[in-house]
Amino acid sequence: MCKQTDSRKCIQSNGVLTSPAVTALESGAVSPSGEVQGKKGGGKLAASWASREWKKWRKEMGKSWRDARGVNVGIHEAPEERNVRAARERYAEAVKEGGRISRKAVSSGFEDERSRTFGEYGEFLASIGCEDIEAAEGVDVVAFVQGWWLPGHQKNFRTKVAGRSEKVASASAVKGVIGHIAKNYSMLGVKDEANPAKSEAAEVIEKDIEWVCGK
Repeated sequence: MCKQTDSRKCIQSNGVLTSPAVTALESGAVSPSGEVQGKKGGGKLAASWASREWKKWRKEMGKSWRDARGVNVGIHEAPEERNVRAARERYAEAVKEGGRISRKAVSSGFEDERSRTFGEYGEFLASIGCEDIEAAEGVDVVAFVQGWWLPGHQKNFRTKVAGRSEKVASASAVKGVIGHIAKNYSMLGVKDEANPAKSEAAEVIEKDIEWVCGK
């Protein structure tokens, strides 16, 4: 028997403080909200267990549904190391062959020029300390075309301009360089909005090609 001291605490005959909720749980009493039911269980405790088990159970049910539909994919047994290596070698060969096939779909001249241009662009970025080619911005494309590509290919220019003795790059040649860079970024998985060669800065070069060629 205990004496009630306030609405939250009571004192047992031995002087130890306890609470009505603990007393109810130990005695198996049921609270008005139904949160305590039975001596060592109850709605609240059961709900807590159900909450912990929910994700695990839900995952199992999802797998059962996929199995029933015949669409469940997964490795049920760990493969041996030799089998994994063999599968990866096969995968690598398939990737190489797929790459060769994709290149055949485009003229060899275009592919060679695209690859060569992007190689020069990568060297340019490395020369200014940019090791990650995907970290480049539109202004880098502008600097490459104006300060590196044009001077480096001047001997190959064939376009004549009235009033000038030296030949200049054609508009199509400069647009081709930007197009090659843009294509390579696309092949790397860079979306158009993040593609430096499709930025506002690069578009300025293509629209104002006479300025780029020094006309």
